[in-house]
Amino acid sequence: MNRFLFVFAALSTFAATQAHAGGLFVPFALESAQVLPKGVRNVRVGGFTTEITDKYATGGSIAPLGDSFNKQITWKELIDSTPAGFERGQFKGGLESMGVDLDSSVGVARGVVDTRLTTTLPIVAYGVTEKLTVAMALPVIYSNLNVNVGWASNSQFQNTVNSMANERGFYNKVLSYESALQNVVNTKIANLGYKPLENESHTEIGDLTIAGKYQVLSIPKFAVAISPRIVAPTGRIADVDKVIDIAGGDGQWDVGVSAAADYIPNQDFTFTGAIGYTYQVASTKVKRVPIAYDDTLSNDKDANTNEKYGDIMGASLGGRYRIHKLWSVGTGYGLQYKMKDRYTGSAYAPDRYQYLAKDTEQVMQSGIVGLTFSTIPLFRSQKFALPLEASLAYSRVFAGRNVGALDLTAFELVSFF
Repeated sequence: MNRFLFVFAALSTFAATQAHAGGLFVPFALESAQVLPKGVRNVRVGGFTTEITDKYATGGSIAPLGDSFNKQITWKELIDSTPAGFERGQFKGGLESMGVDLDSSVGVARGVVDTRLTTTLPIVAYGVTEKLTVAMALPVIYSNLNVNVGWASNSQFQNTVNSMANERGFYNKVLSYESALQNVVNTKIANLGYKPLENESHTEIGDLTIAGKYQVLSIPKFAVAISPRIVAPTGRIADVDKVIDIAGGDGQWDVGVSAAADYIPNQDFTFTGAIGYTYQVASTKVKRVPIAYDDTLSNDKDANTNEKYGDIMGASLGGRYRIHKLWSVGTGYGLQYKMKDRYTGSAYAPDRYQYLAKDTEQVMQSGIVGLTFSTIPLFRSQKFALPLEASLAYSRVFAGRNVGALDLTAFELVSFF
């Protein structure tokens, strides 16, 4: 029954782009160059859970996930948050008649965003030959989004409102705008045609992955395998009318290949190095095209925007040690890089499409530790009915750029038959 000592791990990072469509996500399993023997099947049920509240910004520093909401609010933006028509014009005219600079600050907007992601990843694999294994995976993703925005006025706002009350008689009119002024962020996005910011929960499928693993070399103490894969856009894409939307898919095909090499000095140690590349195929989508580089919100839509997510490349080093015939521990380091996205279209000026690519280049460094329990030795000695493996892992992003500053706990249960 030595055939059951082989563990299929080609799909260990399938959920990376499913849970964070089009971008980098922390790996939650170790790589391997091993394949299933011919005729052997396995079913793996794995997944992870994580809470995301912070991110690594462009400069590499950690910032709150809702940091883009934290900005100065000007009189002009405040005017835009009041009812359209005569009343907005009256408010603007009153300020101009008082000599108020409409580009000056009246306060600071604040935003808090956090989300919980829990993904279940079933994988079915089959050993076609002694060297080739094929597999299929379809993640089920639960997301919970919490968002809270508001703003705090400064002394200039208070002084101007007092002057309007004393000299211009606008005070009651300003009070009638109070609800809009207190939620200037939501009012602004509503005026641009977005749906209101609100807490949301979704359970949905992600993108389907079909992969293979071919062991090109297997000699004593050394093995090398190549793993091609295709990702099909079966998951829901982000709603263009939502400022924040956690979607299960990215609406485009991916084609990737990775290679892993195992060095096995003895029966207790395995060292693995791996590299990979994913090409993200361009697609046409409806996109909102920004007017300015520093403000991605826009009322302008182009239904034929060409979107090309940046390709992804990565490398990892890891090792496993069998501490007992039933238990093993593992650890690894991963480095990933995603190129900048590209956007083109013909409905608006070409430079406006480049604003969509802001902060889309990504870098991630991560680490992982794991513990695995296996009944395979007991099964081989006929002391256990089934060959099973159960794993628990912890992953953490410890450096990066434009990626989530997160850690996660992952699990996996594997049966062989």
